[in-house]
Amino acid sequence: MNGVPLRSSKRTLEGANERRTLLGRHGIAPQILLEQERPLGCKPDDLLDAAALAWVAFRILKGVSERYPPDPPRDSRGLRMEINT
Repeated sequence: MNGVPLRSSKRTLEGANERRTLLGRHGIAPQILLEQERPLGCKPDDLLDAAALAWVAFRILKGVSERYPPDPPRDSRGLRMEINT
């Protein structure tokens, strides 16, 4: 989503702000999620992760996602070890 790793951990205020800003640039308003009552055990960074994953899922659905690496290796169970953006 950013093209390069973010500077701060998602569990810090600075990292959370970086992620909110980045999600906003891609048309996602995570503040709405963060203002809602969260399920037990769900932390704000979990909601930011979920919003980013929804963005990736939408890109996969539209056929515009990118896979890294392009030809991923497989683990011992045969699953591709990849990241989609």
